[in-house]
Amino acid sequence: MSETINNITAAIRKAYPYKTELHAHTNPVSDCSEVAPRKLAELYKELGYTAVCLTNHLDLGMGCTPEFWLGDYFEAKAVGDEIGINVILGAEVCLPGCDNHYLLYGLDPEDIPELFENLGRSVEEFSRIYRARGCFFNHAHPFRPGTDHADFALFDGVEAFNIHPKHNSKVARAARIARSEGKILTAGTDYHDYGDEGLSAMLSALEPKTPADVAAILKSGDFLLEVGGCIVIP
Repeated sequence: MSETINNITAAIRKAYPYKTELHAHTNPVSDCSEVAPRKLAELYKELGYTAVCLTNHLDLGMGCTPEFWLGDYFEAKAVGDEIGINVILGAEVCLPGCDNHYLLYGLDPEDIPELFENLGRSVEEFSRIYRARGCFFNHAHPFRPGTDHADFALFDGVEAFNIHPKHNSKVARAARIARSEGKILTAGTDYHDYGDEGLSAMLSALEPKTPADVAAILKSGDFLLEVGGCIVIP
């Protein structure tokens, strides 16, 4: 039986060979993280990942500039280009009126100054702007304590499997409700601390090299998830 399972698993991984982390943070941009940008690239390369999405926090209260916010990305990407792992830009934004967090995929560095300008918008306005541009708008850990989740109709997907080991994100509830709402389910390590890297992944048939690639793969629904080394059909 175990040999059969191993053969099936190997066939699945062959069909979906590209492995991507969808949710990771670095310091100093995300001061809640202890991970240096270059170490993000190095650690995920060692784990056999194809790509890692750097989704640093972004909200009005940070008081930083686009240049500072992008600094971690450019540092991590330069190392990634040297050692052979795709470091891809993403963002975890917090908008006025609540403590919800939203993941945005599909923006290039030149789009970030305008993203800063839109941080004061409501989630409804923000969703309309960026989904119209082809971005993938994802509700991060919607059932974590302290989160008052927004209307799922505003999102392309829901981070059903947030695997941050220091939070209970109620992943079973998130997955069940997201599926009932017809949303695309994603998984993310929500990586902040050394030792916690690589707890989840997106497995895809196509290699993601750019933010637009990540958004397109997520929108297609043609991917699998890996949580704690186990393959999950989203």
